[in-house]
Amino acid sequence: MVLGFKKRKMNIINTLILGLLLSLSLTAQEWVIEPQYLAAGDFSEGLACVAIGDSYQSAEVGFIDESGEWIISPAQLQATGISANSGNTIFSEDLAMMKESSSRGLVFIDKSGEIVLNLGDYTPDINFTSYGSIYGFSEGLFSVGRKKEETYEYGYMNKAGEMVIPFQFAVAGSFSEGLAPVLIQTEDEYGLKNLLGYIDKAGTIVIEPKYAVVFTPGIIMNFSFKNGKVEVLDMDLANANPTIRFITLDKSGNELSIEEKSYRDVTNEMPASYEKMLSEKYKTGDLMPQQTDLNDYKSKWGYVRK
Repeated sequence: MVLGFKKRKMNIINTLILGLLLSLSLTAQEWVIEPQYLAAGDFSEGLACVAIGDSYQSAEVGFIDESGEWIISPAQLQATGISANSGNTIFSEDLAMMKESSSRGLVFIDKSGEIVLNLGDYTPDINFTSYGSIYGFSEGLFSVGRKKEETYEYGYMNKAGEMVIPFQFAVAGSFSEGLAPVLIQTEDEYGLKNLLGYIDKAGTIVIEPKYAVVFTPGIIMNFSFKNGKVEVLDMDLANANPTIRFITLDKSGNELSIEEKSYRDVTNEMPASYEKMLSEKYKTGDLMPQQTDLNDYKSKWGYVRK
């Protein structure tokens, strides 16, 4: 009983010390843009989406630059017909995806705040937008989908709103160095399989879909080429506790190296890998959003240096 009491006491003390250190750390940080926002997104292409207001129900959104000046004001977006409930959107190739107020449909705005593209009945790849709309055009193309029975199929649209690669993929990733990762679905005695491959901007398969992956939202965003190479997964789905092969490919599909890891290791590493990818591809600039009190979701947001 005494040992149990001492252990609980130490846990309480450790928690208080950790809280104090965290508080001192936040206090010591120099605010580049003072805390004043209901919510604050990441900077990309020099702009960040922020929300102002007393509550999320009455929030207004706009875009600021790294000096905190409004570049696209909330009043301007309201006049354009943009909904405040547009998520943590970012600019990519000078366009940002937002929600239109009346139809609740998705549109792209330019850096003047004007709507330049309406997705209409098409939907962005829901496998990405579950992460808060943090993606957009890449190398001039954007993956969109349409409903097909109980699921969706995806293709690619250009900035003129033209479908240039037809709907045909289970998942369609962003282009990087001229290639995009796609998933196709096949079925065998073990059930549905998601096979990863790569296409070029003409929609031609360059690397045959043959790498089996367990689908989770956002996973395909990890498989973008960088400096002519990419690391993909290949899983033995017939085993209850599969070994996963990490394979480095070049742009011709040649397997340059292979490393085996356990399924548990991979699932632990993937969130960090996904966050790293987002930071490298989209979250640019020297500033990052920071809340004044991490324990109080109602506290204001501002920006500090990374």
